[in-house]
Amino acid sequence: MVTAGATEGKAVLTVADDGEDERSEALVLFATTAGGAEVGSLELTLWDASVPILPFAAQLLLAALLAIGGYRRCRRR
Repeated sequence: MVTAGATEGKAVLTVADDGEDERSEALVLFATTAGGAEVGSLELTLWDASVPILPFAAQLLLAALLAIGGYRRCRRR
């Protein structure tokens, strides 16, 4: 809860394992005034697992770009 007159606050979000393997889950937090009027929202996307292929794909992309650069440099000679 953010006190009246403050422009920021701090909260801790603890995520518990629900035992189900979904792709992702969304959690939406709404900010309201004392009168109930909505003043903003924050959406958090919770992933059940990391994406392990990204580092491998980045390595392949880097290798391809280096190979293309080396090939172009070799052809200029």
